[in-house]
Amino acid sequence: MAKLTGSYEEQFGDDTLELPFRDKTYVVRDPDAETYRWCMQLAKRIDNEGEAVVLDDDGEQELYERALGPVFDELQEDGHTGGKVLQRCGITAFFWIVGSVDMADKYWASGGDPKAVRDLVANRASRRSGSKTGASGAKASKTRSRASTSTTRTRATA
Repeated sequence: MAKLTGSYEEQFGDDTLELPFRDKTYVVRDPDAETYRWCMQLAKRIDNEGEAVVLDDDGEQELYERALGPVFDELQEDGHTGGKVLQRCGITAFFWIVGSVDMADKYWASGGDPKAVRDLVANRASRRSGSKTGASGAKASKTRSRASTSTTRTRATA
């Protein structure tokens, strides 16, 4: 019988994300399966389309509501209805869901600058696409090179 070592927390980290904002810490809970799938689909669009996916106002609102869960309402009840606060909190939670605590922390610590996670997002995209880079940083080709067309000739013996 196979036995896993370490606790869930040791293996996968905590299932909450703390967002310290002014005098309060908001706790985002691990998303439900539907929200997780929705966020992963959006992340896949970002991977496939490159730099950015432009969301309209309704799409941004949906992203923040889904990623933050009940914290979205809590922020608004506490008077944080401005777009920048919801954006920073919502996108931080999104990066936590689709990436990692490190990705979310870099975005949060940068003050919401997407350039702070550009390398992590590119790395994620490259891992998802299965591309590999060598020591030079160039992508590995999946196409095999042609075989040599020169032939080996044997010497005629007398």
